[in-house]
Parts: sequence; C-alpha cells; structure tokens
Amino acid sequence: MAGHTCKVIRLGGQLEVAELRDAIAERLPQAPQLQFRLGGSDEVPEWVVDAKIDLDRHVVDAGEFSAGGAEEAVAAIFARRLERDRPLWCLDVVRGDRETVLVWRIHHALADGMTTMRIAESVLFDPAAAEGGQSPSAHPAKSAAPSSEGHAGFLLREFGRSFRHGPFDAAPGRDRAVAFASASLLPLHDAAKRVAGATLNDAVLVSVAGGVRRWLAQHHGESETLRIKVPVSLHSAGDDLGNRDSFFIVGVPLHEEALADSLAAVHRETALRKQRHDAEEMDSLLRHLGSVSGGLRRIVDRIERTGRAFALNVSNVPGPQRELSVRGIPVASFHSLAEIAPHHSLRVAVVSAAGRLNFGLVADPGVVDDPAVIAAGIEEEAARIIAA
Repeated sequence: MAGHTCKVIRLGGQLEVAELRDAIAERLPQAPQLQFRLGGSDEVPEWVVDAKIDLDRHVVDAGEFSAGGAEEAVAAIFARRLERDRPLWCLDVVRGDRETVLVWRIHHALADGMTTMRIAESVLFDPAAAEGGQSPSAHPAKSAAPSSEGHAGFLLREFGRSFRHGPFDAAPGRDRAVAFASASLLPLHDAAKRVAGATLNDAVLVSVAGGVRRWLAQHHGESETLRIKVPVSLHSAGDDLGNRDSFFIVGVPLHEEALADSLAAVHRETALRKQRHDAEEMDSLLRHLGSVSGGLRRIVDRIERTGRAFALNVSNVPGPQRELSVRGIPVASFHSLAEIAPHHSLRVAVVSAAGRLNFGLVADPGVVDDPAVIAAGIEEEAARIIAA
C-alpha cells in the first residue's frame, strides 16, 4: 500500500517543468507541511522541517505519454511509493502532444483531502482574481449531540449489518488501474432535490452504485445493497491539522428501476447519520478506546476495515468553483485519486471544481481489471438522475 492521496490535473497546454518548480518554490512558504519529513524513531515518530528541500526531487519530469495513454501513465505513477528520506510528496509532470498532466501525490500521513485542497490553492493553482470564486472551506467540527438511544443505535447502524463480503474483498497486489468520470454539478444537485428531496452527496452515492451495478452485471455478480463508507471532514475553520476526518456507513440500493426510491432511501440514511452525529460519535469512540486500551482500539479498527463492514469507500471533497489555471494555462480537468486498502480493491474519490463533479477510481487490476466500466456507469447513472 503506497498510502497517499493524489490530484490529477490536466492542463490545456504545455508547461515547462523548470517554470513549475520556480513557481512552487516562490509560494512554498504558504504551505509549510510540504517541508515536513519523517523523523524521530519507530516508537516515537515526529515531523522534522527540511529547510533545504530539493524541488528537483519533488517536481519531476516524467516524460511523455502517447495519445490515449494518460490513464496508464497516471496508474504507473500512482503505484510508486514516496521516498521516506524527504518530505512525503511528489509532483510528476507528464506531457502529451498538446497538454500537460500533473500527477501530485501527497502521503495521507501528511494531509487528508481537505488539507490537500488547501495546499493546492496555496502553491499550485493561480490565485483567484479579486472578484473570483470561493476556495474550499472546511465544515466546522461538531460535538456529538446526546441521544436518547445511547450508543446502541449508533453501533447497530455502523456494525450491525457487517455479515456479507463486498464484491471487492481481496488481498491487494502491487499494480493499480485508474479511471475517471465527470458530471455537471448544478444539474445533478437540482435533480436530486426535485426527484427525491435528496442532496448532491446522495446523488454521488447513487451514481457510484449505478456504476458498480453495471460492473457486477458484466461479472455475473449481484447484490441488493452496496455498503459505502462515507468519510466526513471534521476540520474546523482555520485549523492547521493535516488529518481530521471520521466516517459513517450507508447502505445504497442497487436496484436499477426505482431511481427515485434509491435516492430517497439514501437520503433517509444520510440524514439520520447527520442528525445523530454518527461521524463525530465514531471519532469520539475510537479516540476514547485508544486512550483506554490500544489493543481494544486495534480490534475495533480491524472490524471496521474488513470487507464485511463496508464494500466501498467513496470520499467527496469540495474544491474551488472558479475556473482554474496553472501558470496561466487553463485546467481542462481536475480529479482526485485515493489508495485502495486490504479487503477493498476499489476506491472512489470525488472532487468538485468549476461546476463539475469529478470521480477518480483506483483499483487493483487483479480484481477490477476494467474500472472504466464502472466510470462509464457512474456517468450514465448521473445522467439518469438529471433526466428524471
């Protein structure tokens, strides 16, 4: 497991590596995390500031790719581990005939999705004009509200149905395959609300389930429900934490016919999770267990990470809604990728930017050799929601 998160930025023009290095060097003080490297010991690890960071080793000329070969090039870069003797990030620059693809890996120990977006705004994307759009902002962390149900209802929702293996439950190999999908943000948001009173995030989950359903049909598999782990950011505005998130788990129906019913069912579940502050309660539970008993915490972690607890992890991070550019070159597309995990050979990361909702899929090709089928299914399902 390489353990990093990744941004894939396609630029509608050629960008020289030296120019990009110079631009990042100038803005590097705005993102001090990019100067942290591992230090301390195995028993007591700590971050150490690398005051003489060598950008030649972090902003790398990765050569060229042939027409249609961007996904293969991105997958090969994504599978590489980051070097541990330097700050844990690398930006590979891959060139095509008329475009440049930036593949930016940042280790998850250094930053989660929300923090990575802040870093990209600080050192990579051209600053917004004075009247420009908004940058992504963190949702304030909330304390878990007391509930009359106690912990029983929470435990039942998160662990009570963990009895079936998911379709992607396998030991991971070394190779990776990637695929990308996209949908128009505002029409999908409005359609979900009108069809079922659902949210954009609900539509994301139903769209992903539609892609998985099409893949299962081609691989002679079937299931009534897809259990999806939904990461939730707990960042507070202005905090400087690298990682601050939790999650809840939602059962998403896989029925093709009842689109409105699926949206409504997902919305009922996600609304209940938010009302009951399940993500905050999960965070509190794991932190409390860690302080009481490291062994007990590890047992719960193992239960939560099994293929029976959930089938698929789908994260969704808000990005800047203005048109983006890097060194004056327009961004043609912008996707996130996240690492798979044991028992979970497919991972979906979603990022919104400039009016588009962008899905990035990472898979172990030994289990999912054709993630493009799922990506195409996601786009088809999103189009079905909009058409409804």
